[in-house]
Amino acid sequence: MATPTIKLTHGTDSGIWLIAGFLAIISLLTSISNQVWAGHLPFLIAAGVLMWIFSKINYQKLSIFSNIGLLLAFALLLFTRVTGGFDARSIEIGSHQIQTMYFIGFLLTFYLSKYLAVKINNQVRTGEEITLRESIIQCIIISIICAGIFTSKQSTGIILFIICTILLLLGGVKFKYITSFIGICLILVLIIVNLGLFRSSTLENRISYWWTGELSMEKITDGEELTPAELKEREKYYKAYGEQMVYSQAMIARASWFPTKVGQAYLKDEIPAGKNDYVFAVIVEEFGILVGIFVLSLYLFLLFRAIRIAQRSEGIFAKLLATSIGLWISLLAIVHIAVNSGMMPATGETLPLISNGGMGIVFTGILLGILLNISKYSEKKPIKHIPNF
Repeated sequence: MATPTIKLTHGTDSGIWLIAGFLAIISLLTSISNQVWAGHLPFLIAAGVLMWIFSKINYQKLSIFSNIGLLLAFALLLFTRVTGGFDARSIEIGSHQIQTMYFIGFLLTFYLSKYLAVKINNQVRTGEEITLRESIIQCIIISIICAGIFTSKQSTGIILFIICTILLLLGGVKFKYITSFIGICLILVLIIVNLGLFRSSTLENRISYWWTGELSMEKITDGEELTPAELKEREKYYKAYGEQMVYSQAMIARASWFPTKVGQAYLKDEIPAGKNDYVFAVIVEEFGILVGIFVLSLYLFLLFRAIRIAQRSEGIFAKLLATSIGLWISLLAIVHIAVNSGMMPATGETLPLISNGGMGIVFTGILLGILLNISKYSEKKPIKHIPNF
């Protein structure tokens, strides 16, 4: 069967450009207020350039590298875990620490979107559904990568797992297979946490502090024999991290509706991670509650636009990929805002395209560029009986 031809349907989604523009402006203003704009601006410019470049690259042509991308994801995950920097989340290139977990996660969703698209197209032609064996293989692939990320950055691993599960559901994998997969993974996570393996003690401590406001000395020591000086230092670290949550909530609570404290907020100086993990609280304190609501609305609108692009796309791969990109960016933002607002334990997730410069900003620019390209192209002959997104 001939490969479907690709045609240009309509211009790139102006809504995506508008969202990216507003986020970039807020990002730049925040970096100026935090006096880090000199290091932040180059990453912001790079993100814009890459967004434009990837909006011009046909996403279908990129899809031929999906299997290679999966192999790269495994290799990069292994390399990061073995030689990575702090908490084994990043690799060192020159004098820079580059976090790899977001890129690894995207390579997985990119591969999974392509795999499921091929299977659905085969099902349309032959009537053959995805088998139990094929479902198990994909679940194993997802489990290995999500587990590798989870053991160094729990929240990112959970977000990736949720996105992959949604893709499996949209991709026609039987619901009973998916629920069994989720159940098995939950049991394994509970076993890991109960045994205190990997960084599960950190996860427990953050949940405990968020729920009770107190630190567990047992979780702080993690069963290790520590000297009094080491114990004091570790306790100081956990308390400082916990206090940032308290300060972020205070910053939001004392904020006015309008930007009355631009450049004059003083609580942000009490939060070491105010440029990254708690940047939303800084935005609200300095620029006001309305701007904070506007920022949240931008990410929700981005998710809405991604879903609309998926609905209008005629190819299965485009539908799944657009959905995964929208979920990836918006879920990271929602988790970040929820942590800053005290609605969930600390996670260490940054705010896409706004938190202080780094590869996260560049990566977001690439994702938005691919999303723009999906909105630009579609298959000439739509396939019938495809999932209604």
